[in-house]
Amino acid sequence: WDTTAPEITLVPLSPDPTNNPTPSFTGTTTDALLNISTVEYQLDGGAWTACTATDGSFNSLSENYTCTISPALSSGTYTISVRSSDALGNISTIVSDTFTVDLDGPYVYPMADREEKAEFFQDAATERATSWQWSYTGAGIINFGSPNAEDTTIAADHDGSYTITLTAYDDFSRSASASFNLIWDTTAPEITLVPLSPDPTNNPTPSF
Repeated sequence: WDTTAPEITLVPLSPDPTNNPTPSFTGTTTDALLNISTVEYQLDGGAWTACTATDGSFNSLSENYTCTISPALSSGTYTISVRSSDALGNISTIVSDTFTVDLDGPYVYPMADREEKAEFFQDAATERATSWQWSYTGAGIINFGSPNAEDTTIAADHDGSYTITLTAYDDFSRSASASFNLIWDTTAPEITLVPLSPDPTNNPTPSF
């Protein structure tokens, strides 16, 4: 005689967020008197789907299980719920885990070209990034005030043309980058003046 439902645990997904569109979840279910009969999962309140026993079949009082999500998910946040039953159909309490799928990778917004003669602040914009790296090519040395931040001050030690690049990374080592052209010019222009000729002139509005 058994009116007691089995107990079930669910290991939270790790890492979370994940870049796997078909993540697998694991856990353990146990019953005091009867063999475990089924383990099922449900995604966001949908239909119940069978999970598999780690040892190949549900035929003992304690079973480890795996639930692999199918079909593949798109980027978003989901909740998985699992339950188990014993040979008499006693159904366990439902346990759940909320997780995020991230398939998109980081993004760096385009940056406008600049002409500068003194240190300036570059306010960049990125999405889904967790780390950043500024780099450059050009005529001299660029000094980044915060080379590993999304935003930084920028100054050059030599007049000329530069290409400034920001690369953004996410937790899955995916990257994206954007660049802009920088003209660094601290040198004033030169000017000449041609003396008026003839001088004296009879023109009351002479041009030089």
